[in-house]
Amino acid sequence: DLDVKNGCDLGAVAALLDGIGVRVYAAVATPSGGRHLYVAGHPDLPTVHAASGRDGLTNYPGLEVLSFGTNVFLPGTTRANGGQYEVL
Repeated sequence: DLDVKNGCDLGAVAALLDGIGVRVYAAVATPSGGRHLYVAGHPDLPTVHAASGRDGLTNYPGLEVLSFGTNVFLPGTTRANGGQYEVL
């Protein structure tokens, strides 16, 4: 989950994932201008949340890892403010 409202740099994350060989299976635009990237999971991958005052993944502000057992909004969801999630 790339939260631009919390300082995530989409280009920096794309370069990081490419550099370590992570395959993105799907990308979804979020109502706030961020992205949800869907990648293969791993049981050892921890969940890391980001929010105001909580940076997220070390050195990547606004980057959250939502792993096993976490809830995410999917395409087709409409938020209370009318924002929608769209497959890119």
